[in-house]
Amino acid sequence: MNKRIIAALLALVMVLAMAACGAKTPAETQAPETQAPETQAPTTEAPAPVELGKIAVFNTAQADMAFTTDAEARFNSVWMPAYSVAEYVAANFWFAPTEETPVGVTSWQDGYTWEQTYATFANQFLSIEIDASMVENHEVVVCGEGSGDEVHPWHVGWITVGAEAMIFVPKNGYTAQYLFEDMGMVAAEEYDFVCSDGFSETIHKDDLANVEIFFSEESNSIECTSIAFSPYTLQNLQYIIPTGMEQGAEAPAEGVAKINVFATGAANLTAVDAYYGGSTPEAFSVKELLEMVGMTSGSEVTITSYLDDDPETIPYDNFAQRYITLDNSKERQPYTLGKVQPKSEYVKNAGYFVIDGTNAILYVPETYVEGAGMPLTDVLAFMGMEKAASVDIVCADGYVENVTADKFAEVTLFHTAGRLDANSVANPEYTLMNTLYIIPKG
Repeated sequence: MNKRIIAALLALVMVLAMAACGAKTPAETQAPETQAPETQAPTTEAPAPVELGKIAVFNTAQADMAFTTDAEARFNSVWMPAYSVAEYVAANFWFAPTEETPVGVTSWQDGYTWEQTYATFANQFLSIEIDASMVENHEVVVCGEGSGDEVHPWHVGWITVGAEAMIFVPKNGYTAQYLFEDMGMVAAEEYDFVCSDGFSETIHKDDLANVEIFFSEESNSIECTSIAFSPYTLQNLQYIIPTGMEQGAEAPAEGVAKINVFATGAANLTAVDAYYGGSTPEAFSVKELLEMVGMTSGSEVTITSYLDDDPETIPYDNFAQRYITLDNSKERQPYTLGKVQPKSEYVKNAGYFVIDGTNAILYVPETYVEGAGMPLTDVLAFMGMEKAASVDIVCADGYVENVTADKFAEVTLFHTAGRLDANSVANPEYTLMNTLYIIPKG
């Protein structure tokens, strides 16, 4: 066969084959039996950063606080139930003192006398319910302004106010003869020993050596020997006078004309809390501070020194009744004080006041490490918050800068121009003025 014919036939076959393929109907596209789920918005929003706590900077918070004038804001004072001197004198004395009447507070042990005028003494208080820390050396404590270890004699036996006196009976009591001699009782042939119920016994001067004045645990009162009715005693002895002297009589020029047994005469008076000793540095109310920084509740507070890590943990309610002072007379600032604080129980150089391990009040000293400020890393490490993802540093005017963990080492709290600032990471040429809060974020 001719080669041209064969080639033509082959070409025709290829064309017919291609035509047949182009006419075939394609299979239909099937939708899958299960559709892919649509992208849904999450049913729960992403959690907000966890608040690990709030650190309030005391230096900034107290800037607008006023110093307290509360008498309870005293340092190293001892508070005891005590009786007003003026009220006791008004209720028991026969010879009304003037402002210039001399007063002598005398120790029965060594005769030392603390002298003052009634103008001062009238504003003080007398306690016979002695604090446990003082009971070994005192039968009575003169409380109030001007009182303290530097002037107050131990073992006060009596206090003379002009021609009248008060006695405080020690454990071993007194012999009347020696008491009269030591105190300077005016001379008389006989003396009336008068009890609180009005019963009295007249005792001759020659029998005074046989009369004991003592405290009876059995009757819980001051008693003395009865000469007329031995072996009985005179119970609740209230006062002693020369026989025949009446109220309204003229006071003698010298000597004591009436002895009052203080405990008996005070029985109908009302005791108030009064302080012994201590000092009154300028201080801020903790309660006001807590309200200012929004930390108004809690269970306990741990106070720790920024120098020696010497902590003290106290109930929150006790802390709220205290005061904080920046007085630095003995290199111990700041420290707490107040009526509810036992004497000498405080933390010197308190830097951290941590409430329930969460919130804290921070004090930043002017010199922390070799004159430098306080690194943020130190603050967070102490609080156990060094693993926080970031912190918000909040200024007193409300400005907030967030600092991430990788930048913590760049931030220091420091004093400048009378305020407390922090470094700004976002704007290094500026500072975060009056830094008030540091709020770690999870």
